[in-house]
Parts: sequence; structure tokens; C-alpha cells
Amino acid sequence: MNKKTIISVMVVAMLVTVSLYFVGGTYARYTDKLTGTATANIAKWAVKVGGQDASTSKTLNLSFTTDKSEFVTDGKIAPGSSISAEVVLDLTGTEVAVDVLGKIETDSLADIIGTSEFTTKITVDGNDLQETAQSAPTIALGAISNEHKVKITITWDNQDDVQSVSDTALGRSEETTSLELPVTLTVQQHIAKTV
Repeated sequence: MNKKTIISVMVVAMLVTVSLYFVGGTYARYTDKLTGTATANIAKWAVKVGGQDASTSKTLNLSFTTDKSEFVTDGKIAPGSSISAEVVLDLTGTEVAVDVLGKIETDSLADIIGTSEFTTKITVDGNDLQETAQSAPTIALGAISNEHKVKITITWDNQDDVQSVSDTALGRSEETTSLELPVTLTVQQHIAKTV
């Protein structure tokens, strides 16, 4: 083959390639495009605490009593002793597992009790779990009963000698004969932590 023939063949091959590129887009093919809508039913949340709808009532009146102690007079609280209250948590109609958490708002008590520490513990149906950042009493989905007994226990922690001075001053005070301990009870959907 001479040089002219080779160039002609290359030009024809290039023209065929270019024309295939443009013609390729015009070839017909069958095609259908279908769209749909995903439907998911939303799980219900219908929590009642102490007979009150938790979504409408933000205040819960709890009647705390002093836990029996051989070291503190009945009806009184002192460092190392506890008070507790019980409330019924009704999950009728709720379709998710729930965590129950309790926290005492000690910031508002700082002026009265200094740096004294109070610990809050929640038990659900007798399951004694200490509340931490990682765990809380959890009521599983499909629990045997829809009503659960929640017990909130507040303990006045016995601190070091430095704290004992302010605790003693509080016990000696003629003005302060009772403490109001604001408690927040939180019921939230349980979401499993992934690792």
C-alpha cells in the first residue's frame, strides 16, 4: 500500500467512527420509567405520667416521703438519707420503646445548700438501674403491661469534711426548715446506640 492509500483508509475509518458516534444516539430502544411513593406508617407516642398527658402538662406534682432510716427521724432528710416518690407511667397506645430519666435541678439550690450534692435514681417496675449518661431504665417494646410504676429516689450524698461544714450550718439554721428539690422526669424514645 502506498502512502496515499493508507491516508485514505485512515480518513475513512475516522469518518466512520465519527458518524457512528452521532448515529449511535439515534438508535431506538424500548424503555419505560416508573416512579412510586414509599409509604411508612408513623409509630404513635401517647405517654401519660401520673394520669396526665405528657405532651400538654409540663408540671407534675410528686409527693415525696422520707425513706425509713434508723439514723434519721421519720419525715426528715439529712446527709446520707433519701426521699422517694412513685408515679404511674402509662404507655397505652405508644408504639416505641422508651427510656425513663430523672434529674434533680441542683443549680437553683446553690444559694441555700452551697455545694451539697444530691443524687437521683430511677427504678421502673423494680428494675434498679442507676441513671448515667450511657444507660437509663428502658421499657422494651411489647412489654407485658402498659402501666409501669416509676420510683424516683433522691439521696442527699454524704460529702467530705469541707462539705460537712455547710451541711451542718444548714441543719442549724432557724430559717431553713425545708428544701424544695425541683425534679425533672424525662420519658424519651429509646434509640439503640451504634458502635
